[in-house]
Amino acid sequence: MVFRFICYNFDVIIITMADLQSKEQNKIKNDIDARYLDYVNGLILFRLQLIVSIGIVLHLAFFAIDRIAYPANASTFLKIRLIAAFALLILIFISFSKKVKPHIVWLADAAGIIFIISMGSMVFISNGSSSRYYEGANLVFIGMSIIIPFYMKHLICNSLIWIGFFEVAMIFGHGKFNLLNFDFANYFMSSTALLVVIMTKFYKDQHYNAYVRQEQLKINEKTLSDLYTQADKLSKTDTLTEINNRRHFSDMLNKKIRNCESAKTSFYLVIFDVDHFKEINDSYGHTLGDRVLVKVVEVVKNNIRSSDFVGRYGGDEFIICLDFPNKEGILNRLTKIRDGVKALSLTHDGKEVHISVSIGAAKFIPGTNMTEKNLIEKADFELFNVKKTTRGEISVNE
Repeated sequence: MVFRFICYNFDVIIITMADLQSKEQNKIKNDIDARYLDYVNGLILFRLQLIVSIGIVLHLAFFAIDRIAYPANASTFLKIRLIAAFALLILIFISFSKKVKPHIVWLADAAGIIFIISMGSMVFISNGSSSRYYEGANLVFIGMSIIIPFYMKHLICNSLIWIGFFEVAMIFGHGKFNLLNFDFANYFMSSTALLVVIMTKFYKDQHYNAYVRQEQLKINEKTLSDLYTQADKLSKTDTLTEINNRRHFSDMLNKKIRNCESAKTSFYLVIFDVDHFKEINDSYGHTLGDRVLVKVVEVVKNNIRSSDFVGRYGGDEFIICLDFPNKEGILNRLTKIRDGVKALSLTHDGKEVHISVSIGAAKFIPGTNMTEKNLIEKADFELFNVKKTTRGEISVNE
């Protein structure tokens, strides 16, 4: 019975973990898809503005062919081309609105339809199925396949609409119906449309897969970077007080000594501990002892500058590096820290817990071959003198 209960709960844990992993993967996929859609719409916007602008120029330039092939209808065709160009310019102007970007594919659809209507109208007005303007429709197919290869349904629907519109224009055009030319035009347009759809389907899949791989690589790199940052922080930080641990403080102190030796400047190294901390732990428990250490560190942080740094030396002992040029300045700052700690208000089971710190400090003097060890020993000796006589006081070695 116990074995079955354990197995059941183990299965529940596995299923729950699998569900959480699946939800996280779905969330990541949805985020990637959303970014991909925004990226695609940005590409369509750029291509629409570029290719339609080129299309307008070509559409107007082909008026030269109208004058040679259909001189009687040239002026009418020019009006059609100008109207289409004006409508396309309006679409380009609208495309610059930020609100349009999520729906840019519909603007691309409209551009394609304007092109086809203008050319279909010229086919209808001229000689219908005998017209060779279906070649212009193929340029539209190719152009639109470059603009919207990411929206297959739109591309397929547009192709069917364009072919259907041209068939109506050719069948009911003013010219005599030419079955051979009609069949050839349909074959030409259908083949182009089919080729465009197949190629864009392949391109769309490849483009999407490449984007997903790139985004997943970015996610993995960010995850590794975050883990490295977290590990680096943990290697340098005391987990309880979230200040520098002893090893990292030692690295920073040695760097500080080298810099001050070169610049011929002084600083003070301070060591302090919480008075009667063992009694606090024994009387009120380690949980309150931890709270005391955290609160003491908060007082220190509030009374040091950005150029100063603090670390946990061990247990209830802390070490600070302070930039002050003289004894008066360092005493004022350390007095603020001592008084700030003394003013802390902590209670346990209704009893007020009194906290104080004893502080020892030593001055680094450049040009005296002073090392990290010498400096710490001097500051520690001052702390020892305070604890040996009256706790809760400050002693500074010059």
